[in-house]
Amino acid sequence: MSANEIEQTAAASAGASDVSGSGADTADDAAAPGSAGAAPSTAVPAADWIEHRRGVDGERLGWMRMHASDDRFDVIDLLGRVIARDLDWLDAEELLDETGIAYLAHPYELRLDGRWVRVGIVEVSPDRILVKTGVTGAIDEPYELHALGFPMPAGLRELGR
Repeated sequence: MSANEIEQTAAASAGASDVSGSGADTADDAAAPGSAGAAPSTAVPAADWIEHRRGVDGERLGWMRMHASDDRFDVIDLLGRVIARDLDWLDAEELLDETGIAYLAHPYELRLDGRWVRVGIVEVSPDRILVKTGVTGAIDEPYELHALGFPMPAGLRELGR
């Protein structure tokens, strides 16, 4: 990467736009019944989320949230989406292990100015989801970075879904 490209990347990152919206099945929605349409939280996962990491390399794979009324769990992926509900501890861990992180490399679409634009996920953390336009693989292709809130907003979706 040239010095010019590094400067462009840093400038794009510093000016990354925020996109907000409500995910259809985010962990925040599940935590607050009747809150559909509420803006997603940009805070880190709730204190009652139990982080699960892959045993081999310690990579974070997601979280489990224990039900208040029993010993069952909802499973939450790295984008903050509830991917399963009402599992026991071992099944929840196995699901996260099986799911892995490959879905982060899938093509996604971001709603920008009323149209869907193909993007790729660059970074995921409990603080933000960073996506990038211009994901055709061409080295000199222009791109923009967009910082999104966590959990995944409705304005971001997997391509073809």
